[in-house]
Amino acid sequence: MRYGLFLLCVTMTFPLVAQKVYTDLTRPQEVRAFTEVSDNLICQCGCNFVLSSCPHTECPWGIPARRLIESRIQSGDTAAQVIADFEQGFKDKLTTDPVARSLLMQGRADLYAQFRDGYGPSIRARTPPYFLIALSVAALVLAFFTLRLFWQKNRRPKNLPQESGLAKGAQIDDWTELDR
Repeated sequence: MRYGLFLLCVTMTFPLVAQKVYTDLTRPQEVRAFTEVSDNLICQCGCNFVLSSCPHTECPWGIPARRLIESRIQSGDTAAQVIADFEQGFKDKLTTDPVARSLLMQGRADLYAQFRDGYGPSIRARTPPYFLIALSVAALVLAFFTLRLFWQKNRRPKNLPQESGLAKGAQIDDWTELDR
């Protein structure tokens, strides 16, 4: 049992040390911006995962989106600007972008149009307030144990006075002692 729990803990930490998303960017500030954008967008391929966690190796939306993110970061946009552009649309920025032009040359005018027009607020990944969730779970656990203790305390029968003259733990040997 102990080894099973140890193996479970070890295997659950592997995703924590793995690189999230591959990128060709090399400068640390660009990689941080790329990671921030990838963590804040929902992949539009239909998996409903965050872009940095999309499970499809040949994702038809994620790969061009990641290349466009890299291109926009290399051209000087901040992470907040790129996220806003995905939400509201890149508009005229795409006409000079090499990734966008390659989409048109590959026949992906539909994807180009989506990038140009934007996806609206539904593309943003919303992270739940983990502190409030943890606080709620802690309050529920505390309430459970408090109610359990209260229930166990009130469930015990109260000590009743002994009506017979027998000492505690004494055995009744025969029926005659019952008549006393």
